[in-house]
Amino acid sequence: MNYKARLKFLLFTYLLALFIFTDARIVFYIYHHSRFEGGFWTCLFYGIRFDIVAATALNGLFILLVAFPFSFLHSRVVRVSLKVIFMLVNSIALLGNFVDTAYFPYTLRRSTADTISFFIEKNDAGTL
Repeated sequence: MNYKARLKFLLFTYLLALFIFTDARIVFYIYHHSRFEGGFWTCLFYGIRFDIVAATALNGLFILLVAFPFSFLHSRVVRVSLKVIFMLVNSIALLGNFVDTAYFPYTLRRSTADTISFFIEKNDAGTL
């Protein structure tokens, strides 16, 4: 895979991640639109800004491995492994987003590290 093809692949996968996260945000807004002061476009604007940062942080290793011209990327096994890692990392993030959609009415805020650590410390994660 030449460098131009890798950058094209990287751009496609990054935009795919942003599209999926934006879709998850739209689903979140549809379920909880009455709780937001701003309109749909305001929430979408600020949400996309957050999604750009989140997608970059989640896929940072993937971006570095694909963007830089490492010789081991010519292997089909490595390319398939990168795709699996991309799908796995973004699927976990998407799952968390949808869990947050269901959990939001009870806390009236998005899940944070404090929320997650509360369930782990109380050992309620298995019960819930």
